[in-house]
Amino acid sequence: SVAKASKKESPTLSDIFVIQKGNQHLTEATIYKYITQNNGFPVYGGGAKAPRFRVTKDLLRATGEKATLFEGPAIIVAMDGSSGSVQVIESGKFYCNHHGAVRKPKKTTTNLWCIAQLIEVRLRSLASNQGSSATLTSAQLSNLKVEVPNSKRITEIGDSRKVLTAIYKLVS
Repeated sequence: SVAKASKKESPTLSDIFVIQKGNQHLTEATIYKYITQNNGFPVYGGGAKAPRFRVTKDLLRATGEKATLFEGPAIIVAMDGSSGSVQVIESGKFYCNHHGAVRKPKKTTTNLWCIAQLIEVRLRSLASNQGSSATLTSAQLSNLKVEVPNSKRITEIGDSRKVLTAIYKLVS
């Protein structure tokens, strides 16, 4: 008899990443208090485009608490607004409001560009649409299974996503 090859279980996003919520009480009014034109940190959230705002390092939430300053490498997933859109942050410090979730890779070898490409369409399709506001839940984000291809395909997919993202930034 021939033994069947056991199929490896697909990992979930929580197996690959530490998932952190963005800062609560990081309102637009609060952001305007700390806005800067010089070398500030970008504020990400529920959008698919590059952040509009850069703020100083002493950013406080509306509650008066210091906002969490995140650092790449990381992936940001829009939880509402443009739900399911994924942005890769290769390096650098940034803020994220409650409209986004920050995923820090557990391994330094994780190809963030490939993972972004593999999950974005699936995350967008999971977002519920209530009153024209699509949202994702933390459970949907954590439990999403990732079909990881072989290492050659990982590199090809990641490189393609990186090029497409650069083109998107040029035309938007």
